[in-house]
Amino acid sequence: MNTWYGYRYSILLTTWLMYSVFYLNRQNLSAMAPLLIQDLGLSYTQMGLIMSCFFATYALSQFPSGYLGDRIGPRKTITLGGLTLAGANLLFGSSSSIYHLLAAQSINGWGQAAGWAPSIKLITNWFREHGKTTALGVFMTSVPVSITIAYIFSGWLGANFGWRFAFFVPALIMFFMVLIFRLVVRDFPQEKHRSNIKPSDEKILRFKDAFSSVLLSGDMWRVGFTFSCVLFTFWGIVMWMPTYIVETVGFGIEKAVLLSSIIPLGGLFSRLFAGLIVDRLLGGRKKQLIFVCFVFLIPIVYLIPQAQTVFLLAFLLFLAGFFVQMPFPLIFSYPSELLSERLVGSGSGFLDALGQSASVVSMYLTGFLLDLFHTYEPVFTMYIMVLVVGMFSTLLIREKVG
Repeated sequence: MNTWYGYRYSILLTTWLMYSVFYLNRQNLSAMAPLLIQDLGLSYTQMGLIMSCFFATYALSQFPSGYLGDRIGPRKTITLGGLTLAGANLLFGSSSSIYHLLAAQSINGWGQAAGWAPSIKLITNWFREHGKTTALGVFMTSVPVSITIAYIFSGWLGANFGWRFAFFVPALIMFFMVLIFRLVVRDFPQEKHRSNIKPSDEKILRFKDAFSSVLLSGDMWRVGFTFSCVLFTFWGIVMWMPTYIVETVGFGIEKAVLLSSIIPLGGLFSRLFAGLIVDRLLGGRKKQLIFVCFVFLIPIVYLIPQAQTVFLLAFLLFLAGFFVQMPFPLIFSYPSELLSERLVGSGSGFLDALGQSASVVSMYLTGFLLDLFHTYEPVFTMYIMVLVVGMFSTLLIREKVG
């Protein structure tokens, strides 16, 4: 008992590292956007379309990836995704044609989708009896940490060796990490050591059954819509902020990505404290905290383009990152409450699919508005409008407390 109980922390750490490398191979696109626009002569709309292609296949693949994690196991699913996205990054770094860039990011999105929901499934398998919420919170810190590292690492590679190396190097790191992941990780405790923890259901989960069970849940749709408003703003700001800083502040690429990295750092704290606040102060009422996050985000996003100093901009970016990422662990605790245990992976994939669908629209509309108005103010106005909708949609969420 003690052996497998301690080994699960090795599973958590390895999964945390694996998903962090996933982000090294996706956030490099945001960091390199200014250089891609300059070197390849891309318009803002074209850059937005490249980003949208990534999020489109990422969104479309979320539910199938979650189902695959439920069906064949998260270890195989995550491994397949890692190899796919590594190949996609090598292709992107070797390309100059807009069509090849679009294709490479579309493949990258498909591979990236195999990381999120199966990772949640994997951690749920190992922490089913004790500490599941805390383990998920720790795992989700991999996102802000890896975005920060990806910003800085990609910015350094791009500034010193060219933007192509910002895609080549993370791909090579992923090939190495896949090997480590395969050696360490097992899907269930009994695959590594004898224990009383077993898969909750030995029946084969059919795609049709999983799809219909999740799709027919009105509660999941309500949570998913609110999450869509969160991700529309989150990825809009995160993906376009380096370009915004280069063009409005006048920083070079290394300083721009360093300043942009403040956004995910804010989420490092909020993702850790979100569950603690809900459990100890709000009696398990998650939607109250989600609503408060929207209330704070609206004026913060409004003030970002008004900032006159770098210090004020940095402070606002930290606050934006703090409040826009706090709902993440709260949102992904709903599938285990609203669905059966065997559908946690499929339900998580469904929520992320809805959220990332909004990201597709956000990426393209941001680029389109920049080409149309040649200023960022309409872009931030759009983000604010979506946040207002999200704030009111939070009130429609029904949750079980107690």
